[in-house]
Amino acid sequence: MKRNKETIVRYVQIAFFLFFFAGTVAINVSCQSDDDNPANDPECGQGPKTWDSKAELCRDANNRVVPVKCCGR
Repeated sequence: MKRNKETIVRYVQIAFFLFFFAGTVAINVSCQSDDDNPANDPECGQGPKTWDSKAELCRDANNRVVPVKCCGR
């Protein structure tokens, strides 16, 4: 009887784990569709952005000045 109870408890634990795992995956998948990263805007140019601290400008990979929000400022 005790072994049967332990088995049931173990199955319930596994079920709860799978439920919360599936919920976490669903939340992560739904959040990835919200792309609010300003560095992906067309006005931010192409490639990686760099912050010129001396001139306080944000530049793209082609060394063009882009809006400050593209560098996360």
